[in-house]
Amino acid sequence: MKLTGGCLCGAIRFEADEQPQWIRHCHCVMCRKVSGSAFLTGLLFRVRAIHWTGKPESYESSPGFLRTFCSKCGSSLTNEIVHVSDKLYLLLGSFDDPSKIKIDDNVDHVFSERELEWLHTDDQFPRSEGEKFPKKLVTG
Repeated sequence: MKLTGGCLCGAIRFEADEQPQWIRHCHCVMCRKVSGSAFLTGLLFRVRAIHWTGKPESYESSPGFLRTFCSKCGSSLTNEIVHVSDKLYLLLGSFDDPSKIKIDDNVDHVFSERELEWLHTDDQFPRSEGEKFPKKLVTG
């Protein structure tokens, strides 16, 4: 089953040939600003599994960390860690039907020390201070 998505105006579209390898809820200030929400949910995919129509613009928000977006409507699309060049995060809000995404144990929260006081998620997924990229995803 293919997962599809894109920007708000439709100038950029993507199709994923596989389910994500990892799902990450990030509570850092930059991710809140990019998402316009209390936290950002990114789904980690192998780059070769994503097929694009249109080309997103990129912005290096911090050294080695790129964020992409549509230059026409401003929709955020991906987060990319430069030293992990074969993987990227597609942002949950950019998917056409997020209910098709399978959730398993490969989910976590990062920068949980910055989670907003009034936000109370009741999931049991691991939480860490700062960001720790799962070793099995860097090597495998």
